[in-house]
Amino acid sequence: MQANKPATDVDFDIPNLQAALVAFNTFTDDAGKLWNVEPTRVICPPQLEFTVGEVLKSSMRSDTAENAVNALRHRANGDSPFMNYLRWDYLTDPDAWFVAADPDDLALMFFHREKFNTISERDFYTRALLTGGWMRFSHGWFDWVGLWGTSGG
Repeated sequence: MQANKPATDVDFDIPNLQAALVAFNTFTDDAGKLWNVEPTRVICPPQLEFTVGEVLKSSMRSDTAENAVNALRHRANGDSPFMNYLRWDYLTDPDAWFVAADPDDLALMFFHREKFNTISERDFYTRALLTGGWMRFSHGWFDWVGLWGTSGG
């Protein structure tokens, strides 16, 4: 059994981010084989933007005075592109954060059932232009692999 969130919700910090990346990189399919999905970004609310930026962009670790190398930054300079973060203003929980794969690797779906259409006509009495518009679409997901998140501690 595997999960895409911690057993207990945790705040954003270096050890918790490292645990998230380890969990993300050990996701397996139903046959027990590792998923080949690489995390590429942290998604955070505006309240965490500066903390996340400091952790990901600093050349040294920001949580210690020991002059320790920021392994997350060095990981990003290697084969892994992980170093980006996305401030998402629509996250309403101020300490929620997520680790996500590239959008092309996520199992998200969006289908246009009917593209956006309009119809217009003039009102004879007021000479106002009356316009209506409609569209049909569906969306969803078919697999959780590619996202890991927590609502904060």
